[in-house]
Amino acid sequence: MRNFKTKYNLVALLFLFYTLNSSCEKKYIDVVQTLQYEVINSPTQTTIFSVKFINDRVGFIGCDSSKIYKTIDGGINWSDISIKPFLHPYGHLIGNGPVNKILAISENRLFASVNGDVLKSIDGGITWSLIDYGLESDIDFYDDKIGYAIINYSDFNSKLLRT
Repeated sequence: MRNFKTKYNLVALLFLFYTLNSSCEKKYIDVVQTLQYEVINSPTQTTIFSVKFINDRVGFIGCDSSKIYKTIDGGINWSDISIKPFLHPYGHLIGNGPVNKILAISENRLFASVNGDVLKSIDGGITWSLIDYGLESDIDFYDDKIGYAIINYSDFNSKLLRT
């Protein structure tokens, strides 16, 4: 519903702009053409929380229940590279829950926020290691070496991490 409302509002705004200035006909058509999209095959029936493509062919989606899928053909086919939850020495189950954010630096270097845990894979998602746990607020990377994460803890303290 939100996509329909957004598209409807944008088209209405562009129509209004077009009627106020008839010389913008070509610009209006160019903008509308750039808004065209194609629905691609989804590998899951669960909620998709995050998407990251590193080029026009290789991409990843993060879903509910620790699920991560990878495509190497622009979304035509998807492989399941889901996180297998593991037990932290303190008893906390790591990597169990929704993949709120997936970041791909390359086809092999991945970062994921799973239910507040920040995880890293250097082998394309075959294995995952814990960077930190808490309630992750955000994670982002500047390039393939420099990344940041904000971790919030239950006592309202926060930690800013940098790779």
